[in-house]
Amino acid sequence: MKLNIKIISVLVLSSTIAFAGVQAHDHHNDDNRLERLAKHLELSQDQQASIADIIANFKEQHQRPDRETMKAKAQEMKEKLASLMASPTFDELTVKAQLEQRVAKHTNKALNKIKLLHAIYQELTLEQQPMFLKGIEMKMKMKMMGHSQF
Repeated sequence: MKLNIKIISVLVLSSTIAFAGVQAHDHHNDDNRLERLAKHLELSQDQQASIADIIANFKEQHQRPDRETMKAKAQEMKEKLASLMASPTFDELTVKAQLEQRVAKHTNKALNKIKLLHAIYQELTLEQQPMFLKGIEMKMKMKMMGHSQF
């Protein structure tokens, strides 16, 4: 009897956790993000429509590679690292070139994100703009607090 109660308890707990995980992941949906922004900033219907267009255009221009392409790139990076480590001498030029590529990619991604935020900011009223900036600040603080150095 005790074993059955424990099994049932574990099943209920795991299903609750799984359901909460699905709900927690659901807030990353772009529609929900726009809804939260509209609610927080009290956006008009016109503002919501124009911001939705801005986001759609951004996503159209900046498509993420498919999963297989990402896996292939990750595998390629692993192989490059393995060959670098297996080499009897350290090839500083190769490492610098790879690091510069990563920095350039990261810089370009950050620039595009700031362009998106700027376009959204321009659609806001003078009263909404400070609230939008405060939200960005909070998000940056939370992101920095959640990430450690290593």
